[in-house]
Amino acid sequence: MRNRLQYLIKKRNSASATDPDSEVYNQLERQITELSEQLDAVAGVETKADRKSGSSKVDGFCFPLRTMYEIEQLEEAVRSDIAIREQYVDYMTNRKPATMDVSNFFSYLFTDEALISYNYSGVNNIGEQKMPMRNYSIFTDCMVEAWSNQGMTHYLLEEKIKFVVKKLTARRRMKMFRMRKALK
Repeated sequence: MRNRLQYLIKKRNSASATDPDSEVYNQLERQITELSEQLDAVAGVETKADRKSGSSKVDGFCFPLRTMYEIEQLEEAVRSDIAIREQYVDYMTNRKPATMDVSNFFSYLFTDEALISYNYSGVNNIGEQKMPMRNYSIFTDCMVEAWSNQGMTHYLLEEKIKFVVKKLTARRRMKMFRMRKALK
């Protein structure tokens, strides 16, 4: 069943690259959802009702993280305490539905304000340097570990994180544009 799920996810990803609104893509999404639910039932994974009840958590942290300081605290806790790392990985595994894209799930973990000082590589051509997400376990190793059964790899995660940063920058620019326009 897992191999079938991985196959469907790969097929869906290639279909989304060509036409995300196609009937083939929608059919694959339905098949992935059904198979994921069957696997969850067999494995005894938390149901959607369990997730909503808040049964999984990370001690000392409330998601989404709202500040850079909270992100740094989580990173330090994950690196120094294996139990916190396991809780964080479990939290992400249990909270992210198999059908949800990682780039959309980031908003459940971090606010825009918390991520504003980060990008994947740390390189910034305009303004101050950013903190490199690739050097943080909470952005790389933990996420790959949490979602590896959904086909997540380091390379795929890198692309998703870059897309998150791109969307974040676009939202920030639009916000600044609207503020300037309101002042005129």
